[in-house]
Amino acid sequence: MWSSILVIPHFYIIAISLYASGTQAREEEDIVTLDCAPGVACISHYGAVLPVSFNRTDGGASSTYGDTNATNVPGFNKLNNYHFISFDDAFLPLIGENATYEFFFSVKEVTHEGPVWIPDKKWIIFTEISQYWQYRLDLSGETPVLSKFNVSPPIWSPAGGSYHNGLVYFTCPGGGGQKASLVTYNPRTNEAKTILNNYRGVSFNSPDDIIVDPNGNIWWTDPWFGYLGEFNPSLPQLTAGVWFFNSTSGSSKLLDGTLSEPNGIVSSPDWSTIYVSDTGVNSGRPLTYHPTGPRTLYAYTPDLETGSLTNKRTLFINDQRDPDGLKVDTLGNLWTASGKGVDVIDPLGNLLGKVQTNFTVTNLVFTGEGLQDLWMFVSIYFRPAMNLI
Repeated sequence: MWSSILVIPHFYIIAISLYASGTQAREEEDIVTLDCAPGVACISHYGAVLPVSFNRTDGGASSTYGDTNATNVPGFNKLNNYHFISFDDAFLPLIGENATYEFFFSVKEVTHEGPVWIPDKKWIIFTEISQYWQYRLDLSGETPVLSKFNVSPPIWSPAGGSYHNGLVYFTCPGGGGQKASLVTYNPRTNEAKTILNNYRGVSFNSPDDIIVDPNGNIWWTDPWFGYLGEFNPSLPQLTAGVWFFNSTSGSSKLLDGTLSEPNGIVSSPDWSTIYVSDTGVNSGRPLTYHPTGPRTLYAYTPDLETGSLTNKRTLFINDQRDPDGLKVDTLGNLWTASGKGVDVIDPLGNLLGKVQTNFTVTNLVFTGEGLQDLWMFVSIYFRPAMNLI
């Protein structure tokens, strides 16, 4: 399905811990098959049984699956050389026979967020955290063109974005003299408009990600990361949560206040399911990685008429960093930024495969005819702190 994988990284690379082992080798089935398809390594039976000497003791804080000490498994030590890792037969048809991974632009070593595809313009717009300007990536010509631009009035550091009926909907985490808010942007007029910035006079924390349903109403997440990441100086005043905003009446309501740090949000193509990631594995100020904290994807059943979420169920826990930016393909599979790459997950919560990078991915977006290209955007973490307790 996807013919190419396109990236916008810089060259910040998180240090990887490798572990040595002196244990004896044991016979294994072919757990790893290198080049099972061009440029793809395949894992048999999900690698469910590894030699007892295996370890990955940082809990996925910086290490990749391929960094697991499983040197007795032929080919395992070469997994990091592949951009595509297949765990399920359904993965190969998704990426197609000639998937490619290409570098396009180098950008500053800070987090980049909120990529939105504007199909009629053939633009991706995205943000560099803690700036009043945004990036525009123009894909209308033969060669992609990257430039900076300012909207009117300027908006500070949008974190998440969604396109609906000709408008871009942004979450703005606050800071820079602006309140945490939801903002629309019209790419034809270059005008921005705040549509929500308080709950009964109380400031929101740091709105992070956003989707707009067919009725024009908004579902969004509000973690504490603006304050924890030290780009919004205001102390949180509300529980972290998943919210609903009725764009007609102006009413907003909390839908789920049980998540530690709700982050990415996306819907299935038919809007029968909404997915939300909890990335409380990063918590505290300064942000510290706790591998036993939540790095979990949840699924809910939405009611678009009442603006409610029911039937919450755990879908997936990722093995590297946290599930940050989320997107769904036209078949209903989830693609989530997960440390050094992207995890591809079916609607039942099974990992189909991984797209591997040499940089930390914070967000992603599908573009082009039939949404067959995937662009990945780089992140750095504010501090490399880790607490194994």
